[in-house]
This record gives sequence, C-alpha cells and structure tokens, in this order.
Amino acid sequence: MKKIWPLLCAAMIAVSVGGEAHAAMFQDRGSQERGKERGGPRGGNDRSGGGDRGGENRRDGRIERAIRIAESRGRVLDAGQQSGSIFWVRVATDRGRVDLLIDTDSGRIIGER
Repeated sequence: MKKIWPLLCAAMIAVSVGGEAHAAMFQDRGSQERGKERGGPRGGNDRSGGGDRGGENRRDGRIERAIRIAESRGRVLDAGQQSGSIFWVRVATDRGRVDLLIDTDSGRIIGER
C-alpha cells in the first residue's frame, strides 16, 4: 500500500500539467478564432490588403488608392500587394481581364500583365 502513494502523486502531477497545457492550447486557438472575427488574418478575397507579412500590408489606404487609379481603365475585379508600394489590380476591360501594376507612391500605372 505504501508503494501506491508515489505513483498516485506522480499521476496527479502529470494530469495537472497536461491539463494546463491543454488549457493553454485551447486559449491560443480561441484567440486566433477571435482575431479572424475581428478582421485578423485573411480568410477570403477582400480588398483590405490581407494578413500581415512582416508589416508589409498596412491598412493605410494604399490599396484603395490603387483601386481608384485602376478604375479609369475598367471595372475592378480584384487587387493585392505585389511588393512595397506596388499593387496589382485586376480590371475587366473591353479587351478582357488585365492585371495592372500600380505604384501608389507616384500614383501611376507602371505596367500590365
């Protein structure tokens, strides 16, 4: 009977440590889900700039500016960040779909693809 107490104590410690780890994992998962509800990491095709990639995608209005510039060529279908201040905007034109590359610093269309 005396040998069972150390085993019982070890089992109780293992269960409590495992329970804390499970609770911490659940809290992390819950905070990630709440972040998605508040507009956190991107879940679909939106024009907000998407998730944070090293501070590159800031919500500072640059993508909206690129969309306004591209609207002069046709109906905007989709948009995203290429790199830095360069954004691509997909536009439906009379020639079909065109991807425009727009430099938001200068406000110019710098290319098509």
